[in-house]
Amino acid sequence: MQHDVENPFYWAKYGRKLAWINLLIASFSLMLSFMVWQLWSVLVLYLNSESQLLNQNQLYALTIVPFVAAAILRLAYTFWATQDLGKWNLIKTTSLLIVPVIASIITVWLKTSFLMYLVASVLTGIAGANFASTMIYVNHLFPHRYKSMALGLSASIGNAGIGLIQVLGFLIKEIQSHSGLLATQYIEPSLLILSILLGLVFLAVIIAILVMPNMNFSVDKTAWDFSILKDKHSWYLSLFYAQTFGMFMGITSIFPINTQTYFSIHISNELYIFPIVIVILSSALRPLGHYLAHHFGSVKVTIYVFVAQLFGLLCLSYSFELTNYWFYLISTLMICISCGIGMGSSTSLITDLYQSKYVKELDDKSESTHKASMASSIVIGFSSAIGTIGALVPGISISVSESLSQDATFGILGMILFCGFGLITLGMVYQKHDLSNPFCIIKNGKYKLIDSPKKAL
Repeated sequence: MQHDVENPFYWAKYGRKLAWINLLIASFSLMLSFMVWQLWSVLVLYLNSESQLLNQNQLYALTIVPFVAAAILRLAYTFWATQDLGKWNLIKTTSLLIVPVIASIITVWLKTSFLMYLVASVLTGIAGANFASTMIYVNHLFPHRYKSMALGLSASIGNAGIGLIQVLGFLIKEIQSHSGLLATQYIEPSLLILSILLGLVFLAVIIAILVMPNMNFSVDKTAWDFSILKDKHSWYLSLFYAQTFGMFMGITSIFPINTQTYFSIHISNELYIFPIVIVILSSALRPLGHYLAHHFGSVKVTIYVFVAQLFGLLCLSYSFELTNYWFYLISTLMICISCGIGMGSSTSLITDLYQSKYVKELDDKSESTHKASMASSIVIGFSSAIGTIGALVPGISISVSESLSQDATFGILGMILFCGFGLITLGMVYQKHDLSNPFCIIKNGKYKLIDSPKKAL
C-alpha cells in the first residue's frame, strides 16, 4: 500500500501507526550513528593513558576529521535516499556502521600509528552521513502538520548519542577504577567501549529486519540534480544549519579535550559528568525549537537563537581567562541550549519555506505538498552536509589559537565572527522586502515580511 500521509482515511487507519514504528526504529539507528560518529572524541582520552602518546594537535585532528568525511558523504547519502527510500535503505546504512567500529577496534588493539588512527577516524564519517538519509526518510513518514515534530524528535534522539558515547566512556572508567571487574582487568577500556558499540549496531540491524514494516513511498527519483547548487536559499539555509548543528557538534566534540586540558577535569573525575548532561539536555531541546518556530515563526526564533549564541561565546571567552570550570560550564550550557533550539528552528525554516513556496506556485494541494516534501528533503540533506563543515570551526579555531598564543582566546574570537556573520546574513536575507523570498507577501502595494507561511495561505 502506498504510504499517502496526506490521505486522512489512510493516515487514521494505517499511516499513523506505521509512521511511529518506523520513526522509533530509525531514531534508535540514528542515535547509534551519532555514537559511532563521535567515538574518537572519547577514544582520544584513552590513547595517551594506554601508552600511545600523541600531541595536542593530533588529538584535535582525530576529533575533527570525522566532520569532513561526514560532510562529503552526506551529499552521497542524500542522493542515495532519494533513489532508495524505505526499510532496506535504513538497514543498509545501519549495517555500514560496522565498518568504522571494526576499523577502530583493529587500530586500537594493535596500537598502530597516528596515521592509522586518522584513517579509522575518517571512516566514522560513514556514521555521520546517516543523518542525511534518516532525516529524508522521516520527512516522508508524516503529513506536513507533523513534520516539524517528527524531524525534531528523531534528530533529538539521534543527537543524544553524542552524550551517550561519553556516558559509556565515563561509566567504563568508573567501573575500572572502583570495581575491578574481570572484563576491565583484561580488556582495555577503549576496546570495551568499541565492543559494546559493535553489539548495539548488530542489535539495531536485527530489530530493523524483524520489526520494521516496509512501506511504499511516492518518490521522484529525478528530484535530485545540480539545480540545488543554483538555489540561493539552499546555501543560506546551510549557513544557518552550520551555525546551529555544526557549532553544536564542534563544541561537544572538543568538550572532553577542553575539560582535560584547561581545567584538569579527567574522564575519571565525577565533575566530567556535567558536560555530558549539557550535551544530552541540549539535544532534548531540539523539538522545542520546532515548536517555537511553528508558533512564533522560524525566522524570528532563529534570530533570537543567534543572539543568545553570541552572548554565550562572549561568556565562554571570559571563562577561559578566569580559568573557572563552573563559569565555563554555564557558558557552554548557554551555547548548547541555543544551538539545540536553533537546530529545530533552522530545520523548520527549511520545511516552512518550501511548503510556502510550492503552495503559492501550484493550485493542486496534493501536488504542491509532494513537491514541497521532496524539495525540503533534498535541502535538509544538502544543508546537513554543508552545515557539518560548521563543526570544524570550534576545533580548528581552538587548535590554531593554542598553537599561536598558548590559549583559546583567539579561537573563541573566530567562533564569534562566524556566528556574527550568520546573524547578519539571516537579517539581510530574510528580513528585507524581496519578492523571491517566499516569506514575503504584498500588502497595500508593498512587500511585507511574515513570520510563518500559514499567514500567507
